[in-house]
Amino acid sequence: MSEREINFGQEFERTQSEREVNRMDVLHPTENLPEYVKFTRELREDLRGFVEAEGWPECPENVGSVEDLFAVGRAVVTEYWKKSAGKKLAKKYQGWAKQVDDEDEDGRAAKQLLQQPAKLEEALRIQQLGALETIREEQPEAWRTLVMVSSERQLAVLALVRHWVKEQLSDEQIEKTGFNRDEVELFLDFSAILGKYIDHAYVKQIEIADIPGGQDVTPLDQQHKYKTGEDELGGAEYLYDYRVVPEGRKNSVITTKTYSEVFPFEWPKIVSRIEMLAKRTNGLLAQGRLPESYQKLPEYLRHVAELYGSDIHTAEGLDDLWEELYDEGAQLSEQGCPLMLIAQGNTGSGEADKVDVELRFGLQTPETRATQGAFRKFGQIARQLNKQYADSLDELPSTQKIVLNMQPLAFGPNLYWMTRGETSETKVAIHTNPVVDMAIMKELPLLEKLKLISSADAESYKLAALTETVLHEFGHTVMPTEDEQIEKRIGSYDAIDELKADTVGMLLFARGMEQYSTLSKIAERQLIAKLGTIATYLTGKSSKANSDGEPYYLAGAAQLVALLDSGALREVDGRYVITDATVGIKALAELGNDVLQRFYIDKTSAPEAVEGYFKGLRSLKQDPRIRRFVDKLQS
Repeated sequence: MSEREINFGQEFERTQSEREVNRMDVLHPTENLPEYVKFTRELREDLRGFVEAEGWPECPENVGSVEDLFAVGRAVVTEYWKKSAGKKLAKKYQGWAKQVDDEDEDGRAAKQLLQQPAKLEEALRIQQLGALETIREEQPEAWRTLVMVSSERQLAVLALVRHWVKEQLSDEQIEKTGFNRDEVELFLDFSAILGKYIDHAYVKQIEIADIPGGQDVTPLDQQHKYKTGEDELGGAEYLYDYRVVPEGRKNSVITTKTYSEVFPFEWPKIVSRIEMLAKRTNGLLAQGRLPESYQKLPEYLRHVAELYGSDIHTAEGLDDLWEELYDEGAQLSEQGCPLMLIAQGNTGSGEADKVDVELRFGLQTPETRATQGAFRKFGQIARQLNKQYADSLDELPSTQKIVLNMQPLAFGPNLYWMTRGETSETKVAIHTNPVVDMAIMKELPLLEKLKLISSADAESYKLAALTETVLHEFGHTVMPTEDEQIEKRIGSYDAIDELKADTVGMLLFARGMEQYSTLSKIAERQLIAKLGTIATYLTGKSSKANSDGEPYYLAGAAQLVALLDSGALREVDGRYVITDATVGIKALAELGNDVLQRFYIDKTSAPEAVEGYFKGLRSLKQDPRIRRFVDKLQS
């Protein structure tokens, strides 16, 4: 029975042996495996054969940081890939491009990317494939292939860096990075031991979502809305639920499955290996081979294993247990533990509002620690705003700490949409290397087309892009959507929070300019970074109604129109000119304040008001100024 012949709930009624298949081991029989799994196995073997013939590449001697180590590793894998597995994959691109429906803008963008192997290679290298998600519905096999190709490449980078660290680099070379050998090897082994299982479970999750009904609201949420009027039942996102009619009965009942039951091959291995890594970390601490800052890591890992392996089938209270885990992780990073294992908790990939199968691995490096202090001021201003409008909140949010880390390895949905930053109740986390990758490889070339910046400005632009991401994430913390009163005002239209985050981020910067004179000196640089964000939204995110990319596309369109209307940005003789950066920042700050006042602060606001606003934003898709801007970027 094919996946197109079964419905969402029936998938979970398959036998254990059917759903417990080992897809990962190339020595395991390939009968009944999806074609995309077989194909990516072939690519893995092509790359392995090439390395065996050519020999392991040498690590340059001048690597001075862990970030450098991974950057070099990615570059080497890119070259080896082109000469081996990439040739076979390029033929697939051609076939997929021919099948793309290019009647709409998203289809044309996807087709154009598939027809430009160099650009697609760049997107794979930095794990930013969102522009191709539009092919998922019509060509699910192609989409899954791309996700697994991204997984194989990331695992190849990991294997290469592990080889360098374990076989080539001296203790002295490693210590130049700010870590000792045991720390670096522990980080790499965490990723190598867990990452492949996460990726394979995640692609199974995509398959489940693509089954008819797989992206619909599930019974627990439906039942909760009927009883309370609220859209979501807290905790239901950590379980799979569906209706079945028990034998001998006429009426259906709701059945729940834990992730261990949904992914019976991968999940027990994930849980047991996290437990094993907790013991290993404990052993290294006992031997004095890890700094004191790692002391609470084993306890946190045991907590991660406990929740990943939970056999709780009741939604109520489950979200509180996960929140405790997230808080523990935040405290661990604030207390100085360099290694950050970030657990799953986001529902961004559309799988029936179920939490994405995910793990991310980060390191707080000497460089990230030195940088993060400069951003605390924006958190303080965000806190001031929340205090100012506290009577519109159910409760005043906690003060969020800013944590910067380098995140060279991230699994699950990060294979195609590498996380750059996120907020929780206690912290704002920014991952510096994906931010810089996106800035240099995506944003800078677009800004060069607008003649707003040149490649010579790359170094200063990196910091501006990092600041832009910090502002966006702190923008989310102002009047947060998690607050019960805010939830009632915006309802299911929380997509507006991306526009709020972008523009309130500029409100934070504008207020910062009033308090810190140094910020006025970098106003133009920061507005250029904002235009970099806008450019990537309008060219790399889907404009299709209700798609995952639409909130970002509309945020980009609204901000561009605000800048043009203010006169701060002008179109002159086919190019774009910033006439007054301060005016532009104030225009975006005013837009942010307007969104805040109307939909977040006004106690009489209701979801219908947000719905009407969204309709107005969607009309911007037809604005000729947006079209000209996009045409310029795509020329």
